[in-house]
Amino acid sequence: MEKPIEELIEKERQSKHPVPKSVKLIFDFLACTPLPFGGAPSIVTQNIQEMLNTSFQSKLSVVQAEILSGERLITTTQLEQVEIIERFHRMLQTVSRTNVNEKIRLAARLFVRGISFEQELSTDKYEEFLRTLEEISEREIAILAILHTIESNPDPYVDSSMSKKEYLPHRYWRAFKEKASQELDIPQEQIYPIMKRIERTGLFAMFNGFSFGRVEEGETTAYFNDFFAYIASFGPGMENDIFRE
Repeated sequence: MEKPIEELIEKERQSKHPVPKSVKLIFDFLACTPLPFGGAPSIVTQNIQEMLNTSFQSKLSVVQAEILSGERLITTTQLEQVEIIERFHRMLQTVSRTNVNEKIRLAARLFVRGISFEQELSTDKYEEFLRTLEEISEREIAILAILHTIESNPDPYVDSSMSKKEYLPHRYWRAFKEKASQELDIPQEQIYPIMKRIERTGLFAMFNGFSFGRVEEGETTAYFNDFFAYIASFGPGMENDIFRE
């Protein structure tokens, strides 16, 4: 039976396993390993090594910094597994398609957590999360993080002038728009179009107007909670700090 995602998040917060610096992760491992190795397809390993020796290096430095700064343990045994090498290659493909350092860090974080959580992320889910990361913008991720912060602790954001009979999201939606507008420098009138676009990812859902009569409001989804667990920063004071340096 799978553990609830909340238990995984709490376990991650309490983790104190540093990534061993001596391993230096997959970078040095691949750099000194003949092709093919460990049964891994040579086309995959060759493509990775080509990336290691090109202008792609600046992006790789961001990947390496994120992995080495993480709290999860990666073993040399894992690095020798064909599936792990292929996952690393798929992560690099995602990295190659963006010039946004924040998204590069999230891709690296997803790779590490996907193989080091007690409940390992399936290959299909890993691929799905990488596609979602490619599809969504840095700003869209940030605005979802703000909404998630409010959803997790709505009391400070609820409009006390509204009746408690009002649906809870409606009572804090104005505060959400104000917070997102201020922190991300987005005019409030642009919040709705942005949230509407985010719906395509499955991370957010607008409320049905027939059910709530508030078609410009919505909430993060169960899929977002799963995705968020693998990319968010954890630690004192940064539970929702996705873009940790």
